[in-house]
Amino acid sequence: MLATASDDKTVRLWDLQGNQLAVLREHQGSVTSVSFSRDGKVLATASDDETVRLWAVEDLGEMLARGCKLLEDYFVENFEALESLTTCQDSVDKIAVAPGLVKQGETLAKKGDVDGAIAKFQKAQEWNSELELQPEIKAKHLAAPTLVEQGEKLAKEGDVDGAIAKLKEAQEWNPELELQPEKKATVIALITRGRELAEEGDIDGAIAKLKEAQEWNTQLELEPDKKAKQLAAAAKLGQGKQLAKEGELTQAISFYKQAQQLDPNGCISLLQLDQNSNKIPTVPRLPTLSKIPTLPTLPALPFFFTKMRCTRSKPRH
Repeated sequence: MLATASDDKTVRLWDLQGNQLAVLREHQGSVTSVSFSRDGKVLATASDDETVRLWAVEDLGEMLARGCKLLEDYFVENFEALESLTTCQDSVDKIAVAPGLVKQGETLAKKGDVDGAIAKFQKAQEWNSELELQPEIKAKHLAAPTLVEQGEKLAKEGDVDGAIAKLKEAQEWNPELELQPEKKATVIALITRGRELAEEGDIDGAIAKLKEAQEWNTQLELEPDKKAKQLAAAAKLGQGKQLAKEGELTQAISFYKQAQQLDPNGCISLLQLDQNSNKIPTVPRLPTLSKIPTLPTLPALPFFFTKMRCTRSKPRH
């Protein structure tokens, strides 16, 4: 340990790596001299304030241990900091900081790292034997939702068998989950494929897939014919919007007409498409084509589409 004197009325203590350990501030004038006792436990300092002061000095190990103790609450919330400070791991109250290990394990489990989570839970139990964790059960229970997400993703990609396997594993890890793996995976795959077919313009194929999904899950309120046409109309509108941006005016209006033919009772704000083009739940009502200005009067088609407003006729009594 080193001590330095300064004109700023302070004495500073440093380790041999240049890290500041403490600042002593009692002098009222510039500090002119410092000296350790032979055993290193007392530091004498002299100052222009005409005083000599004696300071009890902890050795570096004691000072680090005291600092680590003060950080125990911080380590509970930020356990990775304790892992990087190996000198503190033998100084802290392990029972006090064990919850930090549990939190780390929970985070790993939720990300799907079951083995890593189990290791953290087991270490937490070593540090506090009173913790009732059941590491493997807890880790798998927390990881189950991640398996469900993976299964749903596989189903959307058309891998029904892989999806069923993931969902079954999730159910084994958390028996409280009510999944019906085969049904869930099949319905997701059918609806996804129905959407794709509708967007590709295969209305009949889309209707067939949506009807099949409804057979698997009779609680689905799909209206397959209507939904397929709505999805196809949305796709046509998206294509028309892109063509309009590219200046292909005639083709853009052609797609717009096709969308209206598919869903004459719907209406969609093309400004909405700009903001969220990947999420079109339904295709609302379109304005009648008779209200579209003649082509020569259009300043720019994208601007025209953005400014369109939908009108609805009032019901007659």
